[in-house]
Amino acid sequence: MTDLYLRGGIRSRLTTGTADTERLNWWGRRWIETLGDSIDHARYTRGKSCAKRGRVISLEIEPGLVSALVQGERTKTYMVRFGFNTLSGKACDKVLARFREHAIFAAYLLAGKLPHETEDVFREAGIRLFPTQDSLNTFKCTCPSEEPLCDHTIAVYMLLGEAFSNDPFLLLALYGFNKQSLIKSLSGTADETEESGRNIPPEKIIIEPVNENDKYKNWFGTNSFKIPDIRETKKPEAYGVMHEFPFWRGANPFLETVKEYYAKAADYAYELLTGERRLLVGRPKKFV
Repeated sequence: MTDLYLRGGIRSRLTTGTADTERLNWWGRRWIETLGDSIDHARYTRGKSCAKRGRVISLEIEPGLVSALVQGERTKTYMVRFGFNTLSGKACDKVLARFREHAIFAAYLLAGKLPHETEDVFREAGIRLFPTQDSLNTFKCTCPSEEPLCDHTIAVYMLLGEAFSNDPFLLLALYGFNKQSLIKSLSGTADETEESGRNIPPEKIIIEPVNENDKYKNWFGTNSFKIPDIRETKKPEAYGVMHEFPFWRGANPFLETVKEYYAKAADYAYELLTGERRLLVGRPKKFV
């Protein structure tokens, strides 16, 4: 019997149920819906299960090609490859001109979103943004399955939809655009080599798995949260803004006298914060 989840694999975040793609952006949903319209429900479910169990070990995207390694039900690993037509230089210029034509297109892309009109813009340039049923049947897997789309192929395809939903520039990179060059070209900061927004030289993008143990490690910018020692790094706040008291009649200057007490108060507060000292609360006194 095989393990339920493959440790270290790239796992799908889609939930089960009919609305499992609702959390994706429109282009991610459109990508996966193209697959759902081309296969039966049983194969769709098996492929989604393969993706959720982390069977996809590696996933790489480069202009015109997607490559992945998928763990089979036993110990054998299979290679999955998707081929796509990339945009020619002239077609890239045409797409970029349309993006620049309307400020809202550029605004969407610069905000990390894909305008709904992108599909029409690509069609005008002679390329379909989303695969057709015929192109899906050309996807290859080295497993012995005789089905046009095996479980491994479906799993990789669904993970691509999620990756594209998180970053639409990955979808554009598949057809030959480079993210940084495209952003600079749309924002008017590109030099001559970046003006077209194309991927020159071709760039390979690797999709990394998400470590469940590290999901929240960036909340504090490090792998673990450590309370800073305010006794060494920071002076007591009130003491730092105080001035000499004009009517003070002590033997020593006012600030010099209270400095010791503020330092003790800071140490006491730090120990309460870190749990080194417990605040003892007694019973209230009775007033007769």
